[in-house]
Amino acid sequence: MRLVALDSLRGLCALMVVLLHINSASHISAASFVRESWLFVDFFFVLSGFVIAFAYLDKIGSPAALVEFVVRRFGRVWPLHAFVLLLFVASECLKLALSHGGLPTHEPPFSGRYTIDAIAANLLLVHSLGVYHLDTWNGPSWSISVEFYTYLIFAVACLFARRRIVAVALSLIALSILVLCLWAPAYLATTVEFGMARCLYGFFVGVLIALAFRALQRREWMLPMPTTLESLSLVLVVGFVLGCGASPALTMLAPEVFASVVFVFAFQSGELSRLLLTPGFTWLGDRSYSIYMVHAFVIEILNRVLLVAGGITGFRAVTPMAGPDGVADMVFIHDRFATDLFVLVYVAIVLVCTDVVHRLVEQPGRAFFNRLARAYRQRQSLARLGPALSGDATPGS
Repeated sequence: MRLVALDSLRGLCALMVVLLHINSASHISAASFVRESWLFVDFFFVLSGFVIAFAYLDKIGSPAALVEFVVRRFGRVWPLHAFVLLLFVASECLKLALSHGGLPTHEPPFSGRYTIDAIAANLLLVHSLGVYHLDTWNGPSWSISVEFYTYLIFAVACLFARRRIVAVALSLIALSILVLCLWAPAYLATTVEFGMARCLYGFFVGVLIALAFRALQRREWMLPMPTTLESLSLVLVVGFVLGCGASPALTMLAPEVFASVVFVFAFQSGELSRLLLTPGFTWLGDRSYSIYMVHAFVIEILNRVLLVAGGITGFRAVTPMAGPDGVADMVFIHDRFATDLFVLVYVAIVLVCTDVVHRLVEQPGRAFFNRLARAYRQRQSLARLGPALSGDATPGS
């Protein structure tokens, strides 16, 4: 069962993150809801926990099944991550060439978060596990790093403690909340410093919601007043996100708020769910991961182009800034309405690039690793059958 409405919601949330990271003097960027859209990363964590638990909780019952799961999840996140990382490396090489040519760059090549030594850590997906104290290379990929290792924790829990998965989930949630409240200076607004605790918190809240949803499904329980509940859940999210701007401690409730949305829309029975099943929204949902991973590179290139153009023409269009989340921010210093138009053009460029990499990188990469997982499973099945077949062929057996 594919929960398409939830995929569509993920696409919309990815689009909000895209708007967040174009730090410009536009009416769009200045909107309070956009400025607090970093919280939608926690929606991704909750939704991942829900989807992974819903699909795999009963399937990881042996070491071979665990390995197959890990190969599939690695293939889901790594190929596109590695591809975008290589694009950033190529961009730094171009920056090096431009600097030698006397053209302006907002920072020296291979410096700041773009250091050569961080490339290996990014390729191994360990760059957000305390190795560095700032986001490196593709800033948004910090969440991919912690989420992949959260997958491993979930898989091990399924293998060794499936019957106690509720206790495991509650323990990890409690531990994560404790870490975030005691040591994270801005509570949930943390990335590489306490990103693992942030991800574990949201992910295992999603696992608990999946368990509740599965139990209700077995009883053929139907969501009452689905359209009303869907509407109320979205109103709750909007009010909550706006409220977090005034109270950082309030962010600690984000996983529970997003869990209510995931639970309600998982039934896909209201009018808003039907809207999310239409082609435009499903297109966004299919490409949500590509949207999330590609947009920071688009910002970097746009920034580079405008800076070089400004150096050539003398027209200063942007003031580069160091974004706190590892995304190259730009602040326009001219007409605000023109900047609004630029933001819309930026979103269009992101969506076009997203479609290309989704087709040429994300889908083929996922299919390749899925084939590896199937081949591994087949080899394991043959290995188990081998002794039995040999025994059947033994005289007198």
